[in-house]
Amino acid sequence: MARMLQQLEDKFLEDRAFLTGQQVSLADLMALEELLQPVAVGYDLFEGRPRLAAWRERVEAFLGSDLFQETHSPILNILEQMVNKQIPKPPPEVHPFMLLRISNIP
Repeated sequence: MARMLQQLEDKFLEDRAFLTGQQVSLADLMALEELLQPVAVGYDLFEGRPRLAAWRERVEAFLGSDLFQETHSPILNILEQMVNKQIPKPPPEVHPFMLLRISNIP
């Protein structure tokens, strides 16, 4: 994880505000989405990485605090939801698709 984050900072962010330049792009939104998943389970990968943390803040500012919280609160509160057993069970009709995806994990 550390090596991937270093590459993200060195090869993609470099001295730019966002991944592809000076304006936010779909790449920034998608990357932030992926990087928040480990954060949701307690691994703060932005800690000790000021350049990456600043990028996250710029993307969040672009989205606006309210929209960011609305869209990310389910993921960022996943541990709390698990403890309180509030995570909804998937409907039975999606079970075959879930099993198929799980069976394809190397």
